[in-house]
Amino acid sequence: MTSPARLTLRLGNDHAEIARVTAAVERHVAGSELEPRLAYAVELALDELVTNVVSYGYAPGTSGQIEVTLAVEKDSVTLTVADDGHPYDPLRAHEPPLTEPLDTRRIGGLGVHLVRSLMDEFGYRREGGRNIVTCMLARGAEAIE
Repeated sequence: MTSPARLTLRLGNDHAEIARVTAAVERHVAGSELEPRLAYAVELALDELVTNVVSYGYAPGTSGQIEVTLAVEKDSVTLTVADDGHPYDPLRAHEPPLTEPLDTRRIGGLGVHLVRSLMDEFGYRREGGRNIVTCMLARGAEAIE
């Protein structure tokens, strides 16, 4: 299932797994000749998405399965995070009030906002009892500096 341009990883919904997946994606991206700014954007989006699933996707004490797929193509990079947790559509997440002072802001939404701002496309579907989030970043696109 893994080729030089595609990486698929499975992890449990455990915070300790996030570092393993992040390191594997960093190694894969480093070997793909992806521009550093785009690599950073993809790695940051991955960290946000997986952290949200591990932190909020399952009832406490419940184990689950998360699958991360990264496809580096000639013109784009696609990141897919699929989980069997509670149904959750991040596209329906409220926009955080970025202009309000931090001490008065409602908690939540910043990670989803960050992913939206980093990626060119951001989609969600619920299929076969799984949440599937797919993000795409065009190669040559502007990423964070």
